[in-house]
Amino acid sequence: MKNFYSIFFIFAFFYGNSQVLIDFTPAGSYTASQVASNFGFNADFDVDLYKVLYTTKNIGGENHTASGLVCLPKTSGDLPLLCYQHGTVGSREDVPSRKKGGFDLGVVFASTGYATIMADYIGLGDSPGLHPYIHSESEAWAALDLMSAMKELQVELNFSLNEQVFLTGYSQGGHASAALHRMIERDAPDGFTVTAGAHLSGPYSVSEKMIDFTLGDNPYQFVAYLAWVTLGMLETFPDLLKDFELSDIFKPAYIDPILQFKNEEIDLWSLNSQLYLLININNAGNIQPKVMIQDDVLSAIKNDPNHPMSQALKRNDVLDWVPQSPTRLYYCKNDDQVSSENAIYADSIFNANGAVDVASKDLVSNFNHTLCVEPAVEETIDFFSQFSGLGVTSHLNNSPIACDFELIYSNNEIRVSNNLCNLVFTKIEIIDITGRIIVNNRTFNGDSVLIENIHHGIYIIRIKDKNENLFTKKIWIH
Repeated sequence: MKNFYSIFFIFAFFYGNSQVLIDFTPAGSYTASQVASNFGFNADFDVDLYKVLYTTKNIGGENHTASGLVCLPKTSGDLPLLCYQHGTVGSREDVPSRKKGGFDLGVVFASTGYATIMADYIGLGDSPGLHPYIHSESEAWAALDLMSAMKELQVELNFSLNEQVFLTGYSQGGHASAALHRMIERDAPDGFTVTAGAHLSGPYSVSEKMIDFTLGDNPYQFVAYLAWVTLGMLETFPDLLKDFELSDIFKPAYIDPILQFKNEEIDLWSLNSQLYLLININNAGNIQPKVMIQDDVLSAIKNDPNHPMSQALKRNDVLDWVPQSPTRLYYCKNDDQVSSENAIYADSIFNANGAVDVASKDLVSNFNHTLCVEPAVEETIDFFSQFSGLGVTSHLNNSPIACDFELIYSNNEIRVSNNLCNLVFTKIEIIDITGRIIVNNRTFNGDSVLIENIHHGIYIIRIKDKNENLFTKKIWIH
């Protein structure tokens, strides 16, 4: 705690102005038992939540108000600081400060004893303007300034931080936590010191591995991500892309829905549905995002590393530094949204450049991006516990008999996969992270159930078989 005052002035030197806590508002609380029942993880502490407004900078370098969420465990003693960077969200309201957008994982980390912070990012939550999706620098400074604002918040709320700092995040958040890790170790060596980092299923190699994955011949379902990345690059790299308009990059058939999303008339998921439908019609049912892109730009991105679009993509890679603290890159080989090659490639580069303690790990090879969340969080808590001394958290399994199966969410449908025991399921109950029952004992045909108008996040699924045995599973809808 004693170092935070000097750190504050160091950051003022680096960024030219003091990062200031503007306001904070209580945003609810969870008991340890609620964390266990709602989120499916063991918990050691009750947790208080606060929405925070703080000063950071926008893309133009001007003073800017941003929002985030702080989750504090109810315990005595100095707390380690953990920054969790959230994954892709659908809109500016779908963020941690609104108790959406993956905030539940912040609660889980806090319930094990970490003072946990979650920045909404620039252009989301209370931060005006377009969110520069996968822009590594702003992902990092938005979180770094929230870390700095904790210096004032600990005085206001009467808690204290020790000198440990842990960094993690999933999906876009894995990219963001790696970017934050890089910024702290590369740009502010006399400020915060990272104790350990765990970057989860992130697109670290935007310019290579993600291009290969999304713009190849294989189908790729999450076509809207490419539109958001492009909108962000046009916003953040005007020097490189001064000669490009949206219509220079995308074919005319795809422009209108992208502009609707840019103007916040539709959310990301609606954009994805519209673009998916257009590609389906225009490409004989083969969902290849590359058909949206103008032929000359597509060729340049694939073949010309000096093209402005290629250079803009490369600026968002997070491979140009060597982690100085213990670092893990967790992934699942069958990831359908972020190629697992990102983690493997980053691991090879970091170690080739002399990293002391960096390793990647395939957690469950046949899990997709959604299913990989749970083991990634569990592994991260176990990894961080080696340094913090805080308890290891495991997933709660309430199944009455030894059996395993998977639940997969896709196209508004939850279905059972890999039912190794060949059980016949007859009823399903779905509970959200607040404890509210979304679906109550709906008749289940044994294979799938249609769920409409459901937001992404963690849900508890309770399924009964024909003998009334109850199975409890957790699913991340993303």
